[in-house]
Amino acid sequence: MSKIHYAKLAFRGFLLVCAVALLILDPTWFTGDELPYHAIGIGFTLLVWVSFIPEMIRRFFPNKDESAGCQKQFVQNFKPRPATTLSQEIARILGRTQEEIKKKDFRDVVVIALFWIALNAIIGVLYFTGVLTAEMLICISMFYAVSDIICILYWCPFQTLVMKNTCCAQCRIYNWDYAMMFTPLVFIGGFWALSLLLCGFAILLKWEFDYYRYPHRFAEETNEYLSCDGCDERLCTHKASVKRLLADKTRALAKAQAEARAALAKLTDFNDDHH
Repeated sequence: MSKIHYAKLAFRGFLLVCAVALLILDPTWFTGDELPYHAIGIGFTLLVWVSFIPEMIRRFFPNKDESAGCQKQFVQNFKPRPATTLSQEIARILGRTQEEIKKKDFRDVVVIALFWIALNAIIGVLYFTGVLTAEMLICISMFYAVSDIICILYWCPFQTLVMKNTCCAQCRIYNWDYAMMFTPLVFIGGFWALSLLLCGFAILLKWEFDYYRYPHRFAEETNEYLSCDGCDERLCTHKASVKRLLADKTRALAKAQAEARAALAKLTDFNDDHH
């Protein structure tokens, strides 16, 4: 699973680099207006479409090549924990009821959705006022695509600051990813851009529908498929490595600062003694 995500990161990074390069060198390649087959929109936008539409279609079906985070809604991935009742199991593990878990999930979803709408509303205003171009919006979309994999492998602001979930397998908004990465394309319009966005939103809507029908499939407390004991992906180890690296760097910096202060204090004492 790590290799798959690193491959996705490399490919999406390649698309982002290409997008920025085309933006600088020749923006006409985004739409293909200057190419022989411009009538069907061949260009970078079509390359993005061909790259992501198959990925999105696969999300509608169970797939072993996908992370547990986006596969937990399927019935074959539900492994109920042994308990007399659902609420008793949740209460035993967390000391809170299923209703309290639902309320927290709802609050988290609202906060994230409002933030995302506000962020992209700003982008929309900049686009309609001429500050940003359609080509720039495609670049932003590719930046979102790269950021999506970075969130899985290294650091996710939504996980750290809002949801506080242990890992991506328990992520409440995992299948929001395609809708979020293609949000800027809503301002561009056209078949290629809107079909990417609509497909992403179709995945999001199915995800939300499944959550409200089968909430027990989405929680580690009730679905053993999401527990650390049953996980063979270990994607969280990448984030743990980053945390350890940052902790080591922080300690090293604190030590260097302490040594610098000590050296400065000695120098000050030496100067005072000689005056």
